[in-house]
Amino acid sequence: KPLAVRHGVMPTGPSGAGKTTCYEALALAYALMPSPSTVTTFVASPKSIAVDELYGKFNESTHYWEEGLVGHITKSCVSSGSPSWLVFDGPVDALWVENLNTVLDDNKMLCLTNGQRINLPDTMRILFEVEDLTNASPATISRCGMVYISGDIVGWKPWLQVWLGKLSRTLPGAMCAHVSDLFLGHVDPGLSFIHASEASMAVRLCAAHVVRELGDLFESLLCDSAATFATLSHSNQDMTRLVDLLFIFSFIWSFGGNLSASSQDAFDSFARGLFEHSVNAAIPVAFTVYDYYVDTASETLQLWTSMLPPFQYAPDTPFHEQMVPTIDTVRYSFLAGTLLRNRKPVMIAGEGCVGKSVLVESVLRSLLNDSREFITIKVTITPSTSSGSIQEFIEERLDRTMKTVLSAPPGHRAVISLDDMHAASPDAYGVQAPLELLRLLLDKHGWNDRRKLFWKTIQGVSVLATTSLGTGRSVPSRLARHFSVLALHRPSGPTLRRMLEPLLEGFFSSSGIMAGAANHAEMLALVRKVVHASVEVFLRVSDEFLPTPARPHYIFTLRDLSRVMQGIMAAGKLPTGHGVEGITGQAQAQRVGLVRLWAHELSRVVVDRMVDKGDREHMGALITEMTRRHFDGLPSSMYVPGGLLNDNLLFGDIMAREGGSASTHHPYEEIEALDAVQRRLAYHVKEHAAQEAASGASPGSSRGDKHMVMFPMAARHVMQVMRVLRQERGSALLLGVAGCGKQSAARLASHIMEYELIEIRPGQSYSYLDWRGDIKRAQHISGLRGQHVVLMLSEAHAIHEYMLQDTSTLLNVGHLPDLYDHEEMELIISQIASQTTEAAPDGTIAHAQRTTAIASFVRRSRGNLHIVLCVSPVGDAFRSMCRKYPAIVTCTSVSWFDVWPDSALRDVSSAFFHGL
Repeated sequence: KPLAVRHGVMPTGPSGAGKTTCYEALALAYALMPSPSTVTTFVASPKSIAVDELYGKFNESTHYWEEGLVGHITKSCVSSGSPSWLVFDGPVDALWVENLNTVLDDNKMLCLTNGQRINLPDTMRILFEVEDLTNASPATISRCGMVYISGDIVGWKPWLQVWLGKLSRTLPGAMCAHVSDLFLGHVDPGLSFIHASEASMAVRLCAAHVVRELGDLFESLLCDSAATFATLSHSNQDMTRLVDLLFIFSFIWSFGGNLSASSQDAFDSFARGLFEHSVNAAIPVAFTVYDYYVDTASETLQLWTSMLPPFQYAPDTPFHEQMVPTIDTVRYSFLAGTLLRNRKPVMIAGEGCVGKSVLVESVLRSLLNDSREFITIKVTITPSTSSGSIQEFIEERLDRTMKTVLSAPPGHRAVISLDDMHAASPDAYGVQAPLELLRLLLDKHGWNDRRKLFWKTIQGVSVLATTSLGTGRSVPSRLARHFSVLALHRPSGPTLRRMLEPLLEGFFSSSGIMAGAANHAEMLALVRKVVHASVEVFLRVSDEFLPTPARPHYIFTLRDLSRVMQGIMAAGKLPTGHGVEGITGQAQAQRVGLVRLWAHELSRVVVDRMVDKGDREHMGALITEMTRRHFDGLPSSMYVPGGLLNDNLLFGDIMAREGGSASTHHPYEEIEALDAVQRRLAYHVKEHAAQEAASGASPGSSRGDKHMVMFPMAARHVMQVMRVLRQERGSALLLGVAGCGKQSAARLASHIMEYELIEIRPGQSYSYLDWRGDIKRAQHISGLRGQHVVLMLSEAHAIHEYMLQDTSTLLNVGHLPDLYDHEEMELIISQIASQTTEAAPDGTIAHAQRTTAIASFVRRSRGNLHIVLCVSPVGDAFRSMCRKYPAIVTCTSVSWFDVWPDSALRDVSSAFFHGL
């Protein structure tokens, strides 16, 4: 009825209510009327492109008019003369819809900024498919016919009938009827549970979405088990049992896989009670329902632990690439791989730093190991990512099979991996353009060409995405409904221990560090205790040291725990506990040395970020408590407060640096006397000043570094920065008031490490291109030349917001997706590929080689690029930075610079007055 009296109609309703199906069914119905007419539908996503791309603009370079998508489609509708509908599929707001007021008026005229006036024919209608009218103006609403479609009208049972029709091609009719009974008997109780008050979903989903997710997983499992079903075709009882098991498994992960950790125990009890007497299978009671998978060969539920592959420590593999399989990686890889193989999109949702990116790598690696037909297109979404850059990036990696069709290379299927989907910057109305483009791809399987405006169909593509929870930005429900959502939670203590024990044991067993051990078995047992103590400290710290307005950097993640392990694995030999009284024998000396190394690394990762004496004493008491609980046989002095964690505890490689290249390995060992470190650092200060003078550096480039006085606190801070810089991917956040020596410590540490230093000191003419040029220079050194480089930025010099955005992205993913244009990227690929592979005779590089070259460049750049941020914690700026860019804290080692003590002031003044 609204279409009969209005030429603008707005179907409105929640995701999954059937808005698209309604207007598509109506268009088909027109062809069945006594006076049939074929309706042509054009779909445009107004929020996935810029307003200028939607309506057209004058090109400032050529001074020619560039037609917009609306004008292009409208002209096509006018020239065709047949009934046509233009559907704007996306949120309605004043940024774009107000330009259509003249179209929705009675005169039905599209007015463009180049002076064109296009009268819409009576055969054309405008539809706005929206979820709500939050940002729609009264002027727009009054011009449209409104049709609200409730999500409760259709329900999920019509979908079941359509889905069972497709399932009949896989299962016999009797088995399809049994599947229908399973859905009808279990779905409604399941929906009642997950929408009840005691259940909490990680990503809020509608009922229709959850049921569709159940059907997708069940169908995917059936397809992967086709060979098994073929052998059971003679036995209806065995087939029924296997169908029941697959349905139970699908129900658990579709209804329970998106629940929060606090709701999983309740769901475990609910699922057991629901299936206790209703199916021809039983769920074992030894573990939770999440701990079992279906073994189709034996037609039983087996523990995921039976699928755990063994871990083999690889000494030549960098720390961050050591992948220890856990139950989570096994089961989520299985679930995501099963869905992706059957072309079902998957989204992994979880809090920050719980291992989502690592899990995605595991899923992609598993897919490639199972079948070489898959290729991956990795897209990282950042606050600066635009929808146009994503579209261009994906199109460059697909083949054009026809003028309007893009697909994966012949014989392959593409998996688009979208990392940090939530990170896209919203516009003034909270809409994220990259996510609208992704929704268009999943909904309509294509998008419009950005220049020629014709429709491009995308074939043979699956999507694997990740999003973080608790960031204040949620994935729109109209996008989330396309995914099977899996919630990834923070690993438990036992999981963390199972993850870290093989890693640390493998290092101590294979690196030669145990060659001098007095008792090999005893030291390995101590290594396991170190892991247990580290995990317990991490869990306690996460619960007891919470972020506050005065301490916004008190954010502890799994990255901090990994930094403790990485620091312990930096040791080249077993430490022997220098200066500790009461040691008897070599075996006890080695035990004491390892415990002191563990305490030192905990101190560097956790204590160094503490803001006052009270927090440090609390942390010292916690380490002492863990020492008493986990480590026996130590001298009694190590069990008292301050006996283990004190100012004399210091490890580093400064005493072994007698010169030589930066690539030379310097042993990481315990330092007996701080005064020796002060003398060595004083020598490097003079050396650094002489090099600066010889190089003709500008006077302001190093300020007063040549007059640095190495009092004890300053020496410790330089050692802390050096410890961070010697680690792969090591970056630092130095916090302290102005003038406390943050930048001087970073400059001296870079000089001692013989790393090239790029210090950002923008002038009045410093622009966005200059900033990107500095990043390109840093990545050229680290990625192409394979050398270490330090990029230092202070809060005072971060004069533009995009500088913090890009820094956060570099810390989080190691590169900026839109940093290089096409020609620059091709040059990088050719240089990297020439070092590892040979190009074809015609000079071309295969797709697999291109992917490997890009991954190699990113990996080398990320490993060799060290970012040092010098920030003052005074005022609201730092709190805002932590809130908007959490990677600045979670992806760095934080060091708090206290105000200088009186002794330091006396040392500095004495040094300046010496000789007068």
